[in-house]
Amino acid sequence: MRNPLYEKLRESAKANGMNVTFMQAFGDEPDSLNKGVIWVYDSEIFPFYQAEVYNQFKDGTKPG
Repeated sequence: MRNPLYEKLRESAKANGMNVTFMQAFGDEPDSLNKGVIWVYDSEIFPFYQAEVYNQFKDGTKPG
């Protein structure tokens, strides 16, 4: 949330009609499905790890 691009992200969401709240994450947040919350993680504390390619876009909601 200290990243200079953070405000641009918030502005873009608002400009695209997204009614969401960005909240700082600490690693033990509850599920926010259908609550309009986007958790923002500090990438220095929570570094990005790429998933296996076969799991990259798997969400378990589509049959087959």
